[in-house]
Amino acid sequence: MKHKPWWTALSVLCGLCAFACMTCSVIYSAVVSEELMYSGFVSCANTAHLGVDAGQYDDYARLITRYLKGQTDVLQITDDTGSRDAFSEKENLHMQDVRGLIRLLRLIRVSAGALALFGAFALFVHARKGGDGTALLKGAAAGACLWLVCCAVLTALALSGFDSFFIGFHRLFFRNDLWLLNPQTDLLIALMPTTFFIWYGGELLKRLLPVAALGVVTVLAAIFLSRLSQKESKPQ
Repeated sequence: MKHKPWWTALSVLCGLCAFACMTCSVIYSAVVSEELMYSGFVSCANTAHLGVDAGQYDDYARLITRYLKGQTDVLQITDDTGSRDAFSEKENLHMQDVRGLIRLLRLIRVSAGALALFGAFALFVHARKGGDGTALLKGAAAGACLWLVCCAVLTALALSGFDSFFIGFHRLFFRNDLWLLNPQTDLLIALMPTTFFIWYGGELLKRLLPVAALGVVTVLAAIFLSRLSQKESKPQ
């Protein structure tokens, strides 16, 4: 049965959305992980000159992750002297921008997941009516290829020059210069220096490896199925 181009496009979109949803889920879980953020602070933060010692890092990790998840709207630390602002006004404004980016990530995750499910259902119905039953796998493989290429390009850019990649990322996603902080005076960047983001990026790549492995397996399965179909279609 000959397929219309839009069925092919739908199958590819379905696969791409599925991997985008998985990727966004992994990134979100890493960004709002209190344990992971605390480990990053312990490994990379340098805050002694600002009056914050390592014993307080767990409080800051809990506060920041709760704020990013929307569980609190106030960035305040509570200690023996009472509650106080954790960061300066400029840092608070930047954190608002970061939380907006996290909301966008969640929106992409939900939207991509919904599109993937809709596409899978449409392809299933199409297959029941005589369409290609392997269209979903082929589309997932094509989507996986696109996803793997994008990930490879981004990883290569980050490895070739993280500072340039870091600056480019902020210029792309933030429309102001609030992210330009001074580690000598601003606690937020003292907690999260460049080494923190490099470390976090490495942890994120580790968490994305299962998704990448699934992408590779999907591509190999589609290739195998395609070759098997070609052999069966050849006249004996």
